[in-house]
Amino acid sequence: MLNRIDWKFLGLWIGAMLLAIPIAIFSCLLVFILTNRFWGNLIEDLFPHLAAEAVQLEWVISFFRSGLTYGLLVGLAQWLVLLRKFPKPMYWLVATCLGEGLACGVLIISLVELNGAIAGLVVGVCQWIALVLQFPRDDAW
Repeated sequence: MLNRIDWKFLGLWIGAMLLAIPIAIFSCLLVFILTNRFWGNLIEDLFPHLAAEAVQLEWVISFFRSGLTYGLLVGLAQWLVLLRKFPKPMYWLVATCLGEGLACGVLIISLVELNGAIAGLVVGVCQWIALVLQFPRDDAW
């Protein structure tokens, strides 16, 4: 893959993240607020006999949607930087989007102290799969 540090690539990566992360956080919060406002009690309304479980499921779905939004925007910025380096950068975009969505969905039902570790693990595994699919014979992975 890379034998030496590509400073231009590294600068583009850091710049893309500095722009994408604040936008993604704002968009993530906006999606969370808007979807809860319009679809807030949908599951509870559909299944009133499961009121407590429905509320928990609604929170998991809300966080999953927000995570997908965050992952899509951050993954898109990373994808733009990876266009020249990776043969199939779309794998990275999909992995980041799904990884963030799954991580946020899992985080809401996990222990607060472990949130960062769980999110890093979930997103890291998804991105590792994307790397292995693109560079199956590379010993670095």
